[in-house]
Amino acid sequence: MIRLFSAKRFLPIYLFVQMIFVISKSSFAFDSTLTSKLQFTIDSIRTSQNFKGVSASVIIPGHGLWQGVSGVSHSGVNITPGMYLGIGSNTKTFMSALALKLAEMNVIKLEDSLYKWIPRFVFVDSTITIRQLLNHTSGIFSISEKPGYADSILANPNRHWTPEEILNTFLSTPYFPKGQSFRYSNTNYIILGMIIKSAAGEQVSAKLNELILDPLGLDDTFLAVEEIVQDTIAHPWANGIDINATPRTSLLSAAWTAGAMYSNSENTSRWYQNLFGGQFLASSSMSQMLNFTPQSGFVYGLGVTRYVINGRVLFGHSGDIRGYTSCMLFDTTLNMSITVLVNQLGVNPVAIAVALLNTVLRNPLPQIGVDLTLSAIIEGFYDNSYEKMRMSDTATVFIRNSFFPYTIVDSSTAILDSSTFSGLFRLQKVTSGNYYITLKHRNSIETWSRLPVNLTAGSADQYEFVSNQSTAYGNNLALADNSPLRYSIYSGDVNGDAIVDAFDLSEIDNDAFIFAQGYFLTDITGDNLVDASDGSIADNNAANFVSVIRP
Repeated sequence: MIRLFSAKRFLPIYLFVQMIFVISKSSFAFDSTLTSKLQFTIDSIRTSQNFKGVSASVIIPGHGLWQGVSGVSHSGVNITPGMYLGIGSNTKTFMSALALKLAEMNVIKLEDSLYKWIPRFVFVDSTITIRQLLNHTSGIFSISEKPGYADSILANPNRHWTPEEILNTFLSTPYFPKGQSFRYSNTNYIILGMIIKSAAGEQVSAKLNELILDPLGLDDTFLAVEEIVQDTIAHPWANGIDINATPRTSLLSAAWTAGAMYSNSENTSRWYQNLFGGQFLASSSMSQMLNFTPQSGFVYGLGVTRYVINGRVLFGHSGDIRGYTSCMLFDTTLNMSITVLVNQLGVNPVAIAVALLNTVLRNPLPQIGVDLTLSAIIEGFYDNSYEKMRMSDTATVFIRNSFFPYTIVDSSTAILDSSTFSGLFRLQKVTSGNYYITLKHRNSIETWSRLPVNLTAGSADQYEFVSNQSTAYGNNLALADNSPLRYSIYSGDVNGDAIVDAFDLSEIDNDAFIFAQGYFLTDITGDNLVDASDGSIADNNAANFVSVIRP
């Protein structure tokens, strides 16, 4: 059987006004000792496993970028850092982020049903939502698992398949009714591409360039078939054969938004720094991306996999497409990104990425920045009967200068624990000094520290909004509990406009009317159900004119 691109691209491993602060090419000189050891890691793995070539990179905030290559593109030509390689199903993370950005712009909604944007297809329940495509709970059959799929695609390598032709030719009976379980399916992201194209009114590549690649300066990344790039592409290898001479039009048009992107390791590592460093999507969107579904065993979110490696939590994805394999990881402890791109099938890129991670951990670098443990209760989530929040959830801390106009110096996204109310926010750009700390949760009022707080580079600092109302600027906290005495940040700012008002209530009422269940911005109480209790909290805060209070 010939494998074109993977039918299963993840394996759990057990070993506000949005401003984009682009993480650009690093000006830091990477540690020379660690450089040598990382290079030795990829050289030794490639030699021992005898595969053709690998391009890898590591970005550690405050320490810079390492990029290394080993092996060849093809006979007589070494692989180079600038060469493009196919990234396979890592395309899905780009497409998920693009969909979330379009949702932020109110172009689409994740709860939109398929029939709103695309025609009906046999074997596709048209009431499936965009969210169910993104997290693979749709139940839709994966076209790449259809017997004879690979032979059909390779029969005429110059054929350009439309997504409609792909669905009509290779779809089969669904795995299960929508929302009932989890099954990785490439078809989900092909349909997502059709929706993006329909909603945007232009090619997916045009929207990808406009909203992601151009703003972030990812000039060496592209969606194949829709774009033609003249620069050097590393030759793909399969079964010991250089298959570069075989046209890839059929292969790439069939994979499309499920797996047809190309990039280099530097661009993809920088992409992960921007995405998981909280610099690209709004915190509410990141919360949705990182909502790992119970159906998947809590390892798959929206286009991203949660890995647990030696007790460390990492976000990422892996991918392969005929002749290439890839892995991208983001270590949530060090805020470090790792990319491995290989120009040969049958190689495990995740294992190489983990080896690079372990190399870094065995050779620790001097600490830069601040580890801030911040505690806060989310008003709507708090259940005083149990003295805890109903769920843990992500929030974003912004560190601002202590003087007007209070410019953002750094930001970090972390999870506020439901029991301890605390999260560890790693701030890599902060130098010693006094700063305002601001906290933003997806449906709560942004809250500022009472005064500028002294933070010391290289240290572990703490701040909390729980024990005393005066810890917030303007005493802008709600009473959460009388015994023990606890305060919370105000809930109800659903649309992120810094005030709780009738517009927020309207959105809550609309979702309550349709009995919305799941991870919704309008779920103020965190019980995965939008109902009158959510509206009650927002209504009370609107009546009291609750809004952001700033210096």
